[in-house]
Amino acid sequence: FSFPYIAFIHEELQKRGVSSYQEHLCGQHKDDFGYFKSLSLPPRTCISVDEQVDIKQAAAFFGEDYILAGNVSSATLICGTPQEVYQASRHVIEQMKYHPGGFILMPSCDLPPYTPPLNLYAMLKAARDFGSYQ
Repeated sequence: FSFPYIAFIHEELQKRGVSSYQEHLCGQHKDDFGYFKSLSLPPRTCISVDEQVDIKQAAAFFGEDYILAGNVSSATLICGTPQEVYQASRHVIEQMKYHPGGFILMPSCDLPPYTPPLNLYAMLKAARDFGSYQ
């Protein structure tokens, strides 16, 4: 339903000289990856995915020309314990930190405004503990 409008927006942006994008795939889009690939997104576009998407599968599909981002559950960030957030962040980092295109740790959809500060700290701590390259 929305793809023709997304395609139109991207065509207009490209006509206006925009060369860098961030594309967020909210929800389960595993079966729709081909539509997004057909947008001819410029290399180094950041593609962020919801927790419903297997981020390794998305990385394999889009390849090393794209930066993948995500996908710590927003629900875990707002309702989970700091330990749960830390472990969820660690899991995503360990899956993705060597993706050749690059990886950005972030919430799956948005950062809920009432996220407990300790949960944000737990995400940052996991990034510091597990996110460095060796």
